Amino acid sequence: MNVTEKVKVLPNPDAYREQCVEKCMGCNRMYSDENIGDVCISYPSPASVQRLGCPMQSNKEVEKKNVKKVNPIKASKRARRKGLR
Repeated sequence: MNVTEKVKVLPNPDAYREQCVEKCMGCNRMYSDENIGDVCISYPSPASVQRLGCPMQSNKEVEKKNVKKVNPIKASKRARRKGLR
């Protein structure tokens, strides 16, 4: 059984690329170019993407809200029972 590894596809070296900003540090979509420095694989201009927040960023943590979901049918039955007593 052959185990294949994911191949990291590097962008076109002839394309214009800008250096990554501080928010990009730690993302796994970065690679180090000899001429430019740290470059993003997904976007040629990471500074413009980071203004709104990068959707491809792998180093940010997703915050989960602990919101308890309420079933509206059960809630209406509870409210009806409380009104009768």
